[in-house]
Amino acid sequence: RDKMIGGLSTIAIMLMCFYTLRVHAGCPAGFDLNSFAKNLEAQKANNKTDAEILEEKLRSVIPLTDTDSDNKTSVEELAAFTQKTLKKVHDEEAKFRLEILDKNKDNKVSWEEYLQSKENIGASTEEQKKRRFNHADEDKDGQLSQDEIISMFHPEERSHMYDVVIDEYMETGDSNKDGLMTLEEYKGKVKKTGKANVEAAEKFFKMLDKDEDGKISRDEIKEWLTSLNTASQAKKTITT
Repeated sequence: RDKMIGGLSTIAIMLMCFYTLRVHAGCPAGFDLNSFAKNLEAQKANNKTDAEILEEKLRSVIPLTDTDSDNKTSVEELAAFTQKTLKKVHDEEAKFRLEILDKNKDNKVSWEEYLQSKENIGASTEEQKKRRFNHADEDKDGQLSQDEIISMFHPEERSHMYDVVIDEYMETGDSNKDGLMTLEEYKGKVKKTGKANVEAAEKFFKMLDKDEDGKISRDEIKEWLTSLNTASQAKKTITT
């Protein structure tokens, strides 16, 4: 138990409890993560140690995470539970987007309906947005179902969407079209999107440039996208 608690950060527990309370039945609709954080600080003020606070929060999710009924929660069970609850958050978000975007109420979102919404998916041009829409539309009926909306707005969750997102990055940043992106090219990409924070750009570039050759490849962008999906985030949340 001590080993498990030692591997969990306060942020991890906050996220666990936040998703637990928001997704599962019986939680207060107005749950506020900021209030939750203040509650943690209040407990610290009452001379509770971090380990005591974390253990208390862990105990509240054991009934939901203890899949083998041994009255304990392993790191693996927590990771699986976090992945499941994060997926439910994406599902709820997609349901909400469908209700907002589906103007003719046919339970699907057409390209025209998407354009009317002005929703931001991160793509720079209308051509890129249309291409992402088409890739998300797996059954090729010209419309997005609730599940396909997840592919559109969270392409990191679906491996078949990786290439289209990588193409978006390269089209905007790879100015000499050699299939790689240098730091200077990446800075140019950032400026094009109106987010000219040079320091942040350099840090992000360094994070993506795994082999430290001064260039970002398609494979390195793919590795980054993979690290953002629900499965990877669940593991990261629990082990950080």
